[in-house]
Amino acid sequence: MKKALVFSSIGLGDGLLFLIISNNLSKNGYLVETLHPFLFEIDTWVKYSSIKPYPKDIEQFKKSLNDYDLIIINSDYNPLNKELVSYLKKNLKDKTFELHPSTCKGKNPPIGDLKFDFQKNITKNLAIFCSDRLKLQNVIVSNDISVSKNLKYRKFSKRVVIHPSSKDIEKNWPKKNFYKLLKKLKVFGFEPCFIIAKHEKNLFHDIKNHVIACQNLSDMAAYIYESGYFIGNDSGVAHLASSLQIPTLTIFSTKRKERFWRPNFFLSKTVVSLPLLNIKGLRLREKFWKKTISVNRVLKNFNKLRKDFEKK
Repeated sequence: MKKALVFSSIGLGDGLLFLIISNNLSKNGYLVETLHPFLFEIDTWVKYSSIKPYPKDIEQFKKSLNDYDLIIINSDYNPLNKELVSYLKKNLKDKTFELHPSTCKGKNPPIGDLKFDFQKNITKNLAIFCSDRLKLQNVIVSNDISVSKNLKYRKFSKRVVIHPSSKDIEKNWPKKNFYKLLKKLKVFGFEPCFIIAKHEKNLFHDIKNHVIACQNLSDMAAYIYESGYFIGNDSGVAHLASSLQIPTLTIFSTKRKERFWRPNFFLSKTVVSLPLLNIKGLRLREKFWKKTISVNRVLKNFNKLRKDFEKK
């Protein structure tokens, strides 16, 4: 059997999205390994690929790369990632594809072996890569997360999981707005709570009674799966909720990012900042996009999401 390696970038969203490639490779006869720094915490949720952490011995890992028939690397600016991309391009170019999805027009433009179509979602782009470049058959746009039978889908249908953070603080809607959103959701009969990683607990100590600090990714996935809805910033956790078939509402700073990066595994809606004049050097979009998204606008779109789901 042919062997394939999918080396994902460090973000949770990157890992979940690149599982689309792993999934389709498996369905087309490959034995697939996926590497990610912490996605291996839900290895048992994925049946078509083993998920392993990044290698500790990079030199030994380089030697093992000869064993694969196909290598997909999701490049980023992490030193380990850059070193591997350089090695692969020099030594194993014929069986390596570098993918670097990015909506940046300036200092970090898209590079690699695929020209992404920014009019299409990232999930569609990766599916197109599988069919057009890898020549795989019957390609699907799914990462096929498998859930334990011990968990019940949307068991707590009124519970709204809110994820108020992300790895990039510039993408975060203000925390005070999330607090207001939580209070209004309670008034309307929902059971909102904040879900965060354990290392973020101190950031939300002032509302600790409404915070769920997850010990690992598996715990977070289980909690989201049994919740009714998800609201959050543009982040990997939004892609996790979407992967778990939970109705998802995501807040975006720009339409360009929304179109490309919106969670797209299941029913979702987005709230995007209103258009702002872009004057070079003033960075008006970065400074003021958050002010264009009100709590009421988020609530309005949440209600649309809820009604659309109830019609399904």
